[in-house]
Amino acid sequence: MDTERPQDETKVGKILAVGAVGILLTVATVIALTALFNSATEGELARKAASGPAEELRQTIEEQEEKLASYGYADREKGLVRIPIERAMELLVLEAQSKGGGK
Repeated sequence: MDTERPQDETKVGKILAVGAVGILLTVATVIALTALFNSATEGELARKAASGPAEELRQTIEEQEEKLASYGYADREKGLVRIPIERAMELLVLEAQSKGGGK
């Protein structure tokens, strides 16, 4: 019997060329997307830095700082008062020293 083997028509060179082109396109796409992402990120950071804190946030911080630096009632019905934070720290130090904690 004469069995004839089919010719191997696989073109190794073409397969390697298509693979190499695929790799190059993938690498180029990754580089382009990275550059696009970095550009968008820088633009967004610059926009946020230029705008500063929102007005509402600035006002809230201002109100909190005012409360920390002033006397007043925390709860008038319960008789709870508020004193400036600096004075409260001084009183805590004096209290600790009077108990013999600090010399």
